[in-house]
Formats: sequence, structure tokens, C-alpha cells
Amino acid sequence: MDRVETQKKLRRRKFIRNIIIGLVSLGIISFILDIAPGYMRDRFQDQIGLIVNGRNLTEELSHEIYIDDRGVIFFSIKDVQEFFDSTIYHDTKNNQIITTSDTKVATLSFERAEIKINNVSMPVLARVIELDGVIYIPVSEMEIVYNIEIDFFEEHRVVSVQELSNELIIANVNDDITLRFRPRRLSRSVADLTQGQRVLYFGREIGNWKQVQTVNGQTGFIQVSAMSNERVIRRDAIPREEAQIITLNADGTSIIYRNRRELQIMVQDMFKLTDDNRYISRESDNRFDVYNLWVTVSNLGLEDQTDAWLMDYDTRSNIINAIVSALPENDIRGVIVDFEGIQNIQNLERFLIELTPRLREIGIYVGVQLNEGTSEANVNYIVDVIVN
Repeated sequence: MDRVETQKKLRRRKFIRNIIIGLVSLGIISFILDIAPGYMRDRFQDQIGLIVNGRNLTEELSHEIYIDDRGVIFFSIKDVQEFFDSTIYHDTKNNQIITTSDTKVATLSFERAEIKINNVSMPVLARVIELDGVIYIPVSEMEIVYNIEIDFFEEHRVVSVQELSNELIIANVNDDITLRFRPRRLSRSVADLTQGQRVLYFGREIGNWKQVQTVNGQTGFIQVSAMSNERVIRRDAIPREEAQIITLNADGTSIIYRNRRELQIMVQDMFKLTDDNRYISRESDNRFDVYNLWVTVSNLGLEDQTDAWLMDYDTRSNIINAIVSALPENDIRGVIVDFEGIQNIQNLERFLIELTPRLREIGIYVGVQLNEGTSEANVNYIVDVIVN
């Protein structure tokens, strides 16, 4: 009996010992992976890396970055969607790419090295291409569209993207120090920095460490105390606010709040679609001293045709160009799209996505009237105002 009990105790101790050894081993492996990534084989070491605002985002790429023999930098359409424009669109009818930003709408051709930005055409070095079944966009030709600065550092095989709406501080290191892969002393070395060397800081701080980028495209962490002589190059831009939901009074007036300002607005029925996709002006109110004049664009009487118009890029562009042309001469501050009878809400979304940047570029707010089939969720991230 004693022998049986002894064997049970030995087996129990062995089991506990194995658990402890396993946990310790896992801890050691986790520790190594945490503080010393890069000592093991890096599966990205043979491809071009990506740094965005000082952060290494290579692992988030869906496809490898491609650079042609002229130095044009291409991202896959999926990566453009991830990093620059979540609504980028392949217009198969016209064999072109349509992409937008806060104030720009751009089309790029598969056939010609040309880009059209806010209806103005200009030559570029490269067209849209397809590699191994993947569509690639010449992002380095689109800095003005995405408001970025993009560079390729061949020495370290890395593409650096700076978003020009993001904070940037230039500083110097005040001693000979090591640029670390992670914000801790035991993390592996990325580079040795010398006293006085310039670094770029984009505002990311973790504990007592700041993430910085060298002028030749290396990124990592240094301690806060290692930076001196900081100069602010640019501040963070004010982020775009979510759409405000408003209700109009009987006389068409309302109040909106944008960028911490109260604006009294008056909405007038001024424009409507016609058979040739132009607009006819209606009489407007003259109380400009008190109110910001906003106007509606309606499809009154043409509800059955609007869906087909919004489905086609060329027709959408004609409508948008007509709106943009008509607004400045009428001293208008905002436009509310009031389309009824829309069956395919995605077509309306696409129209708003392409209209909004064009109007924002000339300082005009964009709103949409909630009609049957349209919900806040569809348009909240696109426009400035939703009329309930």
C-alpha cells in the first residue's frame, strides 16, 4: 500500500514539474519574441518595407509593394483601400480607378498614363497596372490626392509615407544612443545614432519612449530624455467631424455646429435635375446677413431615371460638375441632396462620395435628406449634415 501511494506521489510531482517546465519555457519564448524580434528569421526581410508616420506597418501589407525602373511606387488596390481610401472603386465600364480623399476626386486609367483630379487632367509617369492578377495603383503619382509625402530609401529597402495632416516634430539626439526595435532597453538594436543626429517624431509615445524615424528611413524607439532641440513642423489637422443630424423649421431655417462654431442656415429649394442632367435655378431668399444660404438639389419628377444615372460614373460626373459650376455665383454655403425613389442606395452613396470632396475643396458643406431607403448608417461617414 505504501509503495502504491509513493508511486502516486512521484507521478503527481512529475506532472507538476512538467507543467512548471512548460510554463517557464513558454515564458522564455514569449520574452524572446517580445524583446528581440528580428533575431529569428524575419519573413519580411526579402520584401520592401512600409513605414507610415514613423510606424513600421510592413506586416499589415496584403501584397508586396512594387517599384518600377523609373522609381514609381505602386501599392495593390487592397492596400490603397487599407491605408489611403476605403472607398476606392474599380469602374469596369470605363476601365479606370476612382479614388477620393477629403477634398479630391481622382480617376486613373488602365490604358493611359494620365490622372484626372477634380475634373482636371494631367500627365503622370505611370498608369494603373495588373501584376499576377492584382491591380496596382501608382501611389507616388498621387501625393496631392492623398495629401501625403512618399519616398523610397533604397539602402534599407523601405517606403516611407508621411501623412501631411499628421503632427511632425524634428529633433536632435543629445548623445550617442541606440535606436531600439521596441520601447525597452533589452530590445534589439535597429541603428546606432550619433549625438546631434536629426530624427523625425510623429507624436507616438509609449511610457518613457518615443517612436522616431531617421532621415534615411529607419524607425524605432528612443527614450524621451534623448531628444532635444525640438521644432514643430506641423500640427495635427482638425479631424473631420461626424455628420450632424438636424431638423428644418417650417421656414427652412436651422442651426448647425461645425468646427466649434454655430452656424444659422436657411435651406432653399434652388436646384433640380433635368432630362439633360443640368440644373435650373429657382428664386432664392435674400437674408444673407443673418443666415448662411444652403440649397437643395432634388430629382423631383425624375425619380424613375435617377437610379440609372447614379449607376454610371460619367453621368454622376456630369451632375457633379454642373453643381460645382452653379454654386459660387449664388453665394451658397451648403448643399443638401434630396433624391427620392432611389432603389440602389449604394449608387447614392457613390454619388455622395464623389460629390463631397469637390464641394469641400471650395468651402461648401454637404448634406443629405433622409428619404425612404436611406439611413444614417449609409451616409454618416460621407457628409457633414443629415436632414431628418
